[in-house]
Amino acid sequence: MTDERSNCVLPRLLIIDSNEAHVAWLIDQLLGAFSVHRETPGPNLATTIETLSPAVIILGEAKSHDEELLAKLEQPEAPCLVRFSASVSQADEDASRYLHGGLSKQELRNRITNALAADKFDDSEADDASTKMTAGEAAGVQRLLEVARDFGAQSDLAGASRVLERTLLEFLKADRTHCLFYSADDRSLWTETDNTSWSAARDVSSETGIAGLVARTSATIRVAKASANSHYEKATDDPEGIGDERIIAHPLVDTEGHVHAVLLAVRSSKQEEFSKHDEGICHWLTKQLAPLTTQLAMQLEVASVLEEARGHQIYRQEAVLAQATSGTTGDVVRVSPPWIGWSYWGLVAVLLGLGVFVCLAKIPDYSSGPVVIRESGRTEVLSPVSGNIEKVFVTSGQRVEAGQKLATFYSPEESTQLKRLELEWQASLRAYLANRSDLAARNAVSSLRLRRNQLLDKLTLRAPHGGIVNDVRTASGQHSERGETLLSIGQPGQALRVIAFLPGADRPQLHRGMTLRMTLEGYPQTHVDIKIESISKDVMGPAEASRALGRGLADSIALPPSVVVLRGTLQTPGFDVDGEHYNYSHGMLGLAEVKLRSESVIRTLIPALKRR
Repeated sequence: MTDERSNCVLPRLLIIDSNEAHVAWLIDQLLGAFSVHRETPGPNLATTIETLSPAVIILGEAKSHDEELLAKLEQPEAPCLVRFSASVSQADEDASRYLHGGLSKQELRNRITNALAADKFDDSEADDASTKMTAGEAAGVQRLLEVARDFGAQSDLAGASRVLERTLLEFLKADRTHCLFYSADDRSLWTETDNTSWSAARDVSSETGIAGLVARTSATIRVAKASANSHYEKATDDPEGIGDERIIAHPLVDTEGHVHAVLLAVRSSKQEEFSKHDEGICHWLTKQLAPLTTQLAMQLEVASVLEEARGHQIYRQEAVLAQATSGTTGDVVRVSPPWIGWSYWGLVAVLLGLGVFVCLAKIPDYSSGPVVIRESGRTEVLSPVSGNIEKVFVTSGQRVEAGQKLATFYSPEESTQLKRLELEWQASLRAYLANRSDLAARNAVSSLRLRRNQLLDKLTLRAPHGGIVNDVRTASGQHSERGETLLSIGQPGQALRVIAFLPGADRPQLHRGMTLRMTLEGYPQTHVDIKIESISKDVMGPAEASRALGRGLADSIALPPSVVVLRGTLQTPGFDVDGEHYNYSHGMLGLAEVKLRSESVIRTLIPALKRR
């Protein structure tokens, strides 16, 4: 099976398991990265393996397996063997050779790839030149080539250290790794890793620690328990350890056998010891990186020499090298390329244009303040007495005629007075009926009737004129104070007017016929232009100016200490926003702006010019 994206042969993988659920899950996770095949345990299994020649065999759980077949799969020349277990705890005992269903797709593929790479590092196979490279070995070599390219691209020790530590973590499955560089001149060890735990051991002698012993002898050392080794020095070998860790230390040598660094990998005591196989991985890895190590050492030495000589030259080292390798001569000095001249004159043109703009451009000055929409012909109907509303006879939107009864009141004081007048009137009426010639009794009846009717009118609220009832702000049984607004009556068809309050200081610059631009609250993108029809002659305070709004709107806005009142009429009953039409309403607020004058930009930026 081939991968069409990379046009390369995928490693062949055989799944041996009778559990269909396990097989289906493994195929779904591995398809695309491997050429996947499956087989169930049986008498034909050995023939299938021999015919298929897989690079990897995943052996699933089963009650029994053929012992002879298992023995063949454990042999060195057999395909890479990985086991699948449903138990996560069992699978984690040897993460490099066990798989389980809790792994993600990438983790599953990485474990199989690493197992293939580990097989490649087996000494018996690596040293056998006559053995044909398998797909698993090819995967390991491919990963090593990636590491080599990354290592060869480094230009300093810090970058090389990071590559080496990251590679050991991946190949040895260690908890942490360290790279200590070694100098044979002063027999010192140091690290380029930016780790605060190394701050006390950044520069130590190679006479101490397991790392020092490896640097001096070029030998690989495996330790099952760090503190049990007489050469172990925590500050040098593993500052983060507690003493019971497992350690493997291996030298990084160049092609001439010189030690340049010591690589250390650390596992916790809960993990397995480092094996001969792990030692083979370190040996094979450093063997492939030896030429690159020589190249990096030479590069750093050359850079050091050139840096030292740079202080005696007047030209940069890059310029000297370019001149020496070009083989041609050119201008001694080229101060500026041709585009510098064009850039200079372009900048001059921009500055001149900016100066003309500052001198000629005008910035308008506006006078602004709050504005309110008010309905013309609207009358606020006030309570004539203090007392309870006995009954309300109208509703919002109802048409009424002048003098029509709107509501009646109940006031204890007026009710007592009405009862007294009623009794006096009845007594005077009886006296008059008993003697119709009694002029005094006749006059008393007329006077008492007039006073009684006047008192009844006082307890009755009537419409001052005809129109449409707007907001009814009270209901039967509610209490009202004398002068409180109970409802309003508007005249249908009347135009809506706007009342604006601008700062009093701008009064001399305002006159009739100017345009007022109104922006309603909640609709910042909608602007309405209104012609100013009248302007108050005097500048007034906020209390006096608020009378123009009436009792219902006086508290809706806050006015500055001195204002001038402007009035205008809206030409349309509504406005449009985002394709939707809305009507104006009595009491809507907004912001009014009137353009007063324009000033040049330079006078605005330099206020001192205004006084000239």
